[in-house]
Amino acid sequence: MALTFDIVERHNAGDLKLNTVDVTFDSAYPAGGEAVTPEDFGLDNTVVAVIGNVLRDPDTADNVYIVDYDATNKKLVVAGGDYTPAAQGPLIEVSGFGTPITDLSAYTARLVVLGK
Repeated sequence: MALTFDIVERHNAGDLKLNTVDVTFDSAYPAGGEAVTPEDFGLDNTVVAVIGNVLRDPDTADNVYIVDYDATNKKLVVAGGDYTPAAQGPLIEVSGFGTPITDLSAYTARLVVLGK
């Protein structure tokens, strides 16, 4: 499967485009993140910035993940905490959890994307 993209709003900010995009994940999240292109976000050729979103488990609301844009590798990366509430630790990519999470098909992120 693949990610699906729904351009919700399109705006101009000077010579840049500012698009609101709903991204629905699939059931095969790969280690290192999901590859994306400017065209996926309704842009012509350059992604300047992606303002991420928090993903909350739609069934339990227990699992919360963040979506980040890796500009170097042009990927959306999903991360979260792989620890009990009593323990503290850094956020890590969901594919690196003790029990890796790859099925994110129930999750949709609303992202604001700035680019050309």
